[in-house]
Amino acid sequence: MPSTLAVVCDSVAFQPGLRPSAGFACLIKTQDKNVLFDTGPHLSTLLHNMEKLSLSPQEIDAIVLSHNDSDHAGALFDLLALVKGVTVYLLDSSPALYKERVARAGATVIGVDSPVAVAEGLMSTGELGGSPSEQALVLHTGKGPALIIGCGHSGLVNTAQRAKQLAGSTPHLVLGGFHLESASRPQIEATARQLQELGIEQIAPCHCTGERARYVLKQIYGDNFIACGSGKVIGPA
Repeated sequence: MPSTLAVVCDSVAFQPGLRPSAGFACLIKTQDKNVLFDTGPHLSTLLHNMEKLSLSPQEIDAIVLSHNDSDHAGALFDLLALVKGVTVYLLDSSPALYKERVARAGATVIGVDSPVAVAEGLMSTGELGGSPSEQALVLHTGKGPALIIGCGHSGLVNTAQRAKQLAGSTPHLVLGGFHLESASRPQIEATARQLQELGIEQIAPCHCTGERARYVLKQIYGDNFIACGSGKVIGPA
C-alpha cells in the first residue's frame, strides 16, 4: 500500500474546519503501520483535526517524538491514556524520569540514538545535534525518499544531508518545521539554494518556518512549493 502523510497539527490551518495550533504532528501511513510523528501541544486539537480527516487515534501503532518540547510532545500523555500498547520512540538522551513516565502510561519505550527502522520503509535518522537535539524520519516512497522534520533545530540542510546518507539518494520532498522564523531574507535564500543544490525537488514547510520564510521559499521553489497546514494530506506515494 502506498504511503500517506497527513499533517494533523500545524501553526496554520490548510483546510476549513481544522484548527491551527502552535505545534506540529503528522500521521504517516506506511505499508504495515500508522506512525504519529509528534503530537502537537493539545490533545483536543489533535483529536478534532484527526476526526475531520476521518482518522482515529485507535489506528496509531507507534509514536515518534522529534524531541520533548511541549509544542511537539504536549499531547503525548493524554494521548497515551486513550491509546494503549503503542511503541514510543524517544531520544535516548531524554531524561530517565520522562522515559519512565511514558512506560508507566503503558507504552513500550525505545530510546533512539542511532538510526532505527520504525516501520516498513520508515526510518529514524537517529539523534541529531542541535539545541535541543532531535530526530527526523525518512520515508521511502515511489518517488524516492521523503524527509519529515519536527523543528529543524539540527539545521535543515544538515538534516537533509543525513537523510541522503541513510537513504542512499536525495529526498525528493522535505516536510515539517524549517526553523527559519528568526532568519533574515538572505539566510532564507541561502538555505533554499543549498536545498536545491542538494537536489531537494519539493518542500512543504510547516510550524516554525515563519511567514516570511514561507513567502521567500515559495518565490524560489515556485510550483514545487507545497502549501501546508493542519489538514494537508500528501499521497498516496
